[in-house]
Formats: sequence, structure tokens, C-alpha cells
Amino acid sequence: MWLSKAISYAKEAGAQNYYRSTRSDIETIREQKRLWWCCILRDRMIALGVRRDIQISPEDFDLEQGGLTESDLVGEAHSLQVYDSRSRSALSKTIVAHCALAVAITWTMSAAYGASSSSLEDRPTVSQLVSSMVEIERANTELKVWSRRFMSDLVNHGDRDLGCRTLNPSVTFFADMTLIHYYSAKIALCNHQASILQRHQVHLDDHEFRLASLNRDLRNAITSVAGKIKELSNQGLAHNLPITAPSCSALPFILEALNLRLSAAAQKDIHQQQLERYAAIMRLFRTQHDHTECVTSAINYLLQVVDSEIQHLGPSSQVSLRGVEQRDFENGNSKALLHRPSTWSDVFTGKPTVYLRLSLSLDFALSRGRAPRMADLQSWVLDTTPASVPGPLFMHAMSPLMMPPVTPPIIVPNTVLDVVDDNNQEECFPTLTTEDTTDSDLGFVIPWYLTEVSDSVYGDLQFLDSVEPCI
Repeated sequence: MWLSKAISYAKEAGAQNYYRSTRSDIETIREQKRLWWCCILRDRMIALGVRRDIQISPEDFDLEQGGLTESDLVGEAHSLQVYDSRSRSALSKTIVAHCALAVAITWTMSAAYGASSSSLEDRPTVSQLVSSMVEIERANTELKVWSRRFMSDLVNHGDRDLGCRTLNPSVTFFADMTLIHYYSAKIALCNHQASILQRHQVHLDDHEFRLASLNRDLRNAITSVAGKIKELSNQGLAHNLPITAPSCSALPFILEALNLRLSAAAQKDIHQQQLERYAAIMRLFRTQHDHTECVTSAINYLLQVVDSEIQHLGPSSQVSLRGVEQRDFENGNSKALLHRPSTWSDVFTGKPTVYLRLSLSLDFALSRGRAPRMADLQSWVLDTTPASVPGPLFMHAMSPLMMPPVTPPIIVPNTVLDVVDDNNQEECFPTLTTEDTTDSDLGFVIPWYLTEVSDSVYGDLQFLDSVEPCI
């Protein structure tokens, strides 16, 4: 809401037409340009976080005009005494790179979260596949061009071991923040492309090859986001990250938990340590951003949902992976172990629909502030045909931490910037029981088939113990 108002006021001031101005006052034109590009930057960051389409589209503004340049900042850069000259120059280049990134991710956001992504037909067609792949190729090209122009400098500015120790820490922070947004856009595009490939696999002879190639890109992007956030945390800078940080961290967090769940005993300690680091970072974000509690509630919810999913992966669908692993080891059945996924990346290539149900549910939760209903996800991703049901339907029990309080609930904002409306209250992640419950009883159902979990499957992880329920 506040962003919409800011954009509206900027338009009333004529900021979007700065490049057409006939004014002779150069400073006024620069102020308008800076104002407008602040709106664009904020628009792109918010869209990445809440998984929604952008508000300033190419129809609203000619993006060929380009963003802020070093010459637009030269006056302020020379007058400020906060940074030394080298740091000022590096920061100016980072601002230029971030403005260029805002342009480059425009087509990614439109493809992944625009109107076309939410209006897919029930029956996929070849023409729809071609149209989607053209859109994805355009988005990929824009990101690659941006990467060739700016990646090297940003990596150097963000690496304190590459001669940047003499620069102000803000240089490292803003360089890494820009890279986090770039890789988050890559994740969004990879997830969207995976949805297209999976939905149209009947039309693709090279479906598995494309999925494997996409898996490498997605794995690199996930690892890069996680790595940059951890680096900033180690340097004591993560608390400065903007409002997008909790949302950008959510999927890497969940996938690391999935790695812990799937990993062999020898690897569990490593994944446990990584999860504990994520937990500490999320607790840090809670002190900075109010909506972090909604993000952590979504994480907690989806961890339980995906745990029930992965029990049906591998050679047996009726026992937990832990039980299967022990039984196969005792029987010397190594073949079964070879076919069981050991990382989320294996799940992506072997059971892409499981991964997509997870990622699409997370996107929906972050976008709407509540768990998805059955009707909120496309039928193809639900995979609820009788042949796909491994056993009877059980509703997975929610964490006690998400039990609704006795006091009246607070509405979850429609976006992270919306104002609370006390007259329109709803629970974002309601409590579920394992009893047979109809859709009308709950108001929503978990959008795929689940079974109960009888033991703790995430080790000693207690990352949400102190998190209040988001309702």
C-alpha cells in the first residue's frame, strides 16, 4: 500500500517523465530521476519478497532510459565525508548495477508472478509452451547480460579478501545485497521454468535433459543466496538487509532442512550446523522486520508438509526413510539406497512435482499470508489422481507453536506493507488434526496427500521455538 502511494505521488510530481523535462534546472531533473528510480528499486525488491508482479511495468515507463549513473551522484559523492573517495566510487558503481538489475529482472518477475503465470489452462498446448519458453528465454538473456556487465565488480567488492579490506564495510554490504537480489531472481525464474517443463513434459522429448540442466542453475542460485547471507552474518552486516531478506532466505532454509531429512547419518551433523546458522539469522531478522514471523510460520508449516511427502520417496511408501534405510542396510540391499534421493536436488530431478508443490506453496504463503487451499494450486501440480496416492489420506498435525490463541486473531497483511484491517480477520496457517476432516470443516486443506510422522525427523532443530504464531 505504501509503495503504491509513493509511486502515485511520484507520478503526480512528474518524476517518471524526468527524461522528457524541458527544465533548465539540472538539479531538479536529477532529483526527479532519483525519486523515480527509488520507486523502481523498491518495487522490484518488494516483488521479489512477496512473490508478486511488479507495479511499474514497461508500459508505465520506458526502461530503455536507463537508471542512475555515476554522473547523477557525482555532486553528492564529492560533498559527503562519511566515506572515503574509493568507497564512494565503489558505492556509486553498485547503485548503477542495482538500477540495471531492476531493469533486467523485469521480465523475470512478469514471467514468474505476472498474470500469465496464474492463468494457465487446464490442458497444456504446444503454442502455450512455445510462448512460455520465449518469455523465459528473454528473461534469461536479460539476466545473463546483466551478469556479464556487473558480476565481476560486485564479487570483488563483496570479497573482503580480495583487496577490499580498506573499503568501508558498506561497500561489501551493498554489493552482496545486490547479488542476493540477482540470485533470488534466478531462483524465481528457475522455479517458473521448472513448472513449465513439468506441465508440458508430454510435449518435450528432452524433458529430463532440460530438467537436469535447470537443476544445476537452481542449485547454484540457492547456494549463492545462502552463502551471501551467511557471509554478511559472519561480518555482522546481515541486520542491515532490507525487508526482502527473510523471504529470500525462506526457500534455502527449507531446502537445507530437506537435506538434513534425506542425508545419510555421516552428513547429518553438517546439515544440522547449517540449519542452526539459518535459525540464528532468522532470529536476527525478527528483530528488524515485523513480517519475519509470517515467513518463519510458513517455513515451519512447509517443513512438516514436505516431511510427509518425502516419506513416499524411494522404494517403500509405507515407512519412513529412516526405517527403509536401516532395513535395506541390514538386508544388504544397496540397490534401493542408490535410488533414494539424498538431497533436495535429487528430489528436484527425480520427483520434480514434489519440489514444485513445496516451492509453489511457499510462494503462495508469502504472497497471500496464509496456507494454500486445494483450489489455490494448479491441478497438475497436485497430482491427486488415484494412481498417485500411495496410501490413505491423513491430515498432518500442525506444530503446537501454530495453535490459534484464545485472543482474537490479527489479520495477516495482504502484502508486507499493508495496514492491519481488524474487520477482516483470518488465520494464515490454521491448526490441522489427523482426524478425518472435510474441506468445509477446515476452510482449507493441505493440498496433497500426507501421512503422520511419529518421530522427530529434523534432529535437534528448534529454530521456531520462540516464534509467535502468525495468525
